[in-house]
Amino acid sequence: MTDEINAIRHGDLLIDPETGEILSDQDVGIDHLVMLLKDGQEQEKAWAASNGALKAAIGKKLDQAGQKAAETPYGVATWRTQVRRTASAAKIPHLRDHFGLTEAEVEDILACARDIDPKLLDGLRKAASPLLLEAIDALIEEKAVSYVLLQPLRKAAPRAEKVTVDREEF
Repeated sequence: MTDEINAIRHGDLLIDPETGEILSDQDVGIDHLVMLLKDGQEQEKAWAASNGALKAAIGKKLDQAGQKAAETPYGVATWRTQVRRTASAAKIPHLRDHFGLTEAEVEDILACARDIDPKLLDGLRKAASPLLLEAIDALIEEKAVSYVLLQPLRKAAPRAEKVTVDREEF
């Protein structure tokens, strides 16, 4: 039986991304795989830094031109602004007192909560009654997630270097 899969190629090495199975005839050790991962992570960091700098430069050019977007042969660069709204449950006791909210109104607000911080719940355990302890245990769900974390060996730290730049050239 043959299956068609979208394998990932690293030179002569062919890997099934779903199973991690090495599909090529090469016998590679974990050292080689870790080296490839380390190289990939370094490239991702370099590309992320480069992309950030390029986005800043494009944003500056758009701002200088008084434009929100610019169409190029490579795509449309658009300056976006997002407003991210947050609300903190820690403010509720103060707001309850300040605005004179009823218990029903406080319950309505709490019903809007998507998540409760398990670490804060753990902090309640110290002075909690047995019933509150049981309620905390019932609220907290634990789920294990497994992944590979690569911590590369550290090389000598980069040196800071003073550079004179003539800003008028830019």
